[in-house]
Amino acid sequence: MRTSPFIFLFLLAIVSTASAATVNCEEERTKKGQNAYETCTLNANKEKDNETLRDYRDMLDRERTNIRDEYRRRRENMEDARYEEDRDLQYREEDQDHHIQQLRNSKSAEDTIRLEQARLQVIRDERGATRAYFDRSIDVINAEETLKLKKLDRDYAEQEMQLRSNGRSTGSSYKNYNDYRYTYPSNYQRGWSW
Repeated sequence: MRTSPFIFLFLLAIVSTASAATVNCEEERTKKGQNAYETCTLNANKEKDNETLRDYRDMLDRERTNIRDEYRRRRENMEDARYEEDRDLQYREEDQDHHIQQLRNSKSAEDTIRLEQARLQVIRDERGATRAYFDRSIDVINAEETLKLKKLDRDYAEQEMQLRSNGRSTGSSYKNYNDYRYTYPSNYQRGWSW
């Protein structure tokens, strides 16, 4: 996604600025001389660069909206899964607690009650671990969204840098910084997809 629009817009800027400069500024050379022509060319190029940047910003804004929509859906799916799982574990915890109360009321053996209390603690531990998993997963979703949005800001800054440097190789040694990829466990062990 990143490379194609950049190359397209950059080439568009070069072609359009060159033609605009020759068409609009040729009169200035004849009337006022070379300095006036060069000033006109610089101004025309700057205006074309600004127009290219506006178009590029519009494209990035659309991409930003798509990213926000995608991550909102992912967050909502994760929150729904968290709610469902927590509710199921809460019911299990309440049932187990009720079962222990019944054992106490019926004066069951103390070792039986201790066993059921240990089982209750297992459910509570699972519930706590599940909550932590979903909380961290939502943190990851938020961090990924933030990273993608920041990359769009960086892409705009790179586009502007390239246009303002008139195609010089400024910053080319930094181009590979965006080629890294993060890998996360794709799904929770129970098979939820997000």
